[in-house]
Amino acid sequence: MGFKKVFRSTEFWVIGLFVLVLAIRLFIAFQSPYFNYDAYFSLRQAEHITTTGLPLYNDPLSYGGKTQLFAPLQYYVLAFFSLILPLTLVAKIIPNIFASLLVVLIYLCH
Repeated sequence: MGFKKVFRSTEFWVIGLFVLVLAIRLFIAFQSPYFNYDAYFSLRQAEHITTTGLPLYNDPLSYGGKTQLFAPLQYYVLAFFSLILPLTLVAKIIPNIFASLLVVLIYLCH
């Protein structure tokens, strides 16, 4: 396969767009050392899953101690990667990777 054929390939442009979107999102994410308000709930859930193996559905410190109902898959993914990297780094990288994968998902569904 020649260079010109690869360069014209749609998959090449989709991957390039994915890398560009991911780079921009990570650049913006690492501009601030802080998280937004909702991210602290995710951090707390991932920390609790890392220590106990279960999400914190009844948190006395969050939302006035109400019982929370949510899908915990995102928090399990964050907790898994926090075993390898620090949680603050994982909380900035992993959600941005998933958001950038929307480029590929939209291409595949089109």
